[in-house]
Amino acid sequence: MKDLSPGLNSNKYLVCVPYAGGYSNSFLPLKNYLPKDIKLISFDPPGHGPNLSPLVDNIDDLVNLYLMEMQPILEGEVTLFGHSMGGIIVHRMAQILESKGINPKNVIISAMNPPEIRRKTNHLDDKDFIDYIKSLGGLPDEVLQHQELLNYILPVIRSDFRAIENYINNDTTLLKAPLYIISGTTDSNYTVKGAKKWVEWGNEVHFLIVNGGHMFLLHQADIVGELIMKILDRVKSVK
Repeated sequence: MKDLSPGLNSNKYLVCVPYAGGYSNSFLPLKNYLPKDIKLISFDPPGHGPNLSPLVDNIDDLVNLYLMEMQPILEGEVTLFGHSMGGIIVHRMAQILESKGINPKNVIISAMNPPEIRRKTNHLDDKDFIDYIKSLGGLPDEVLQHQELLNYILPVIRSDFRAIENYINNDTTLLKAPLYIISGTTDSNYTVKGAKKWVEWGNEVHFLIVNGGHMFLLHQADIVGELIMKILDRVKSVK
């Protein structure tokens, strides 16, 4: 677990789980747009960023790892946020926490379909797989034009996509926490229509739209931050 708000003394946390290929620093752009009393927390998945541990291509293993790392903050007010692959992970984390009587304040999922909608991509050869990742906006030009970097990041992203493709969630327990689903208007792979099926996974489900593609978290961090701020403010207003 990585504290992206060092020095801030607060028991209110926004816990962010990265997208495929991402790590904790992927959420740093949000920092300037969050309420000042919210600690920004994230993770460096095994084999990602500074974490040199072997890659993990199993969603349940990642869920258990993150929940273990989160133990010191679970007595605080926790909002879970996951983008793309991270959305599937935070959903399962919330199910497990609630089964133990630990209730997140909110669960926020962006740019991800519910578990029953899966897209098979890991069978693609490198060229077609790279083209698919490019269509998501997930690889910057400096990586695409640097073969050594591409050779390094490709196995990482493939491992993450393999985890998503092989994941099956047989626990149909509805979340008690408010569930917020954020979708990009031009995301052709994880569509607004597909996201609507999250209504079957929560007792209270809200849908929000961002004008953008799959990686709107990177390109429109200000808008995402403002949406999260409104969600957190809504919780305050109904206390």
